[in-house]
Amino acid sequence: MIWLLASLIVVAVVACVTYPLLRPPRIREEEEGEEELLSRKEAILSAKEDLQFDYELGNLSAEERRELEQKYEARALPVPQQVDHPSPSGNQDVEREIAALRRVVKEKRFCSRCGVPTNPADSFCSRCGARLKGGKI
Repeated sequence: MIWLLASLIVVAVVACVTYPLLRPPRIREEEEGEEELLSRKEAILSAKEDLQFDYELGNLSAEERRELEQKYEARALPVPQQVDHPSPSGNQDVEREIAALRRVVKEKRFCSRCGVPTNPADSFCSRCGARLKGGKI
């Protein structure tokens, strides 16, 4: 009996530990991609601030500063666009889901009294007995 209980506990612990590793990786990849873009944006902004600081200290000449600033700006241009305006593929998925839900709602009728979904052929609500609009009698 003790062995059975111990083995159940071991199985439960193994399941709890491995579940996060076996989750669909898509969600984690999207989150990591967004975090990576934000960290790149912050790193570029920080580098530009350091560049300004070095110039003010006299460690860089005006020409070196302009040259490095142009390099940072070239790397920084796509990052804010990707962060502020993510790819529309995610929006299209959401729009498709909304359209599917709207079709379901249009196809089904709901009781005006209790809100339960009903079949188009029903004349009365199966839950509260209220007469349905457009029902056959």
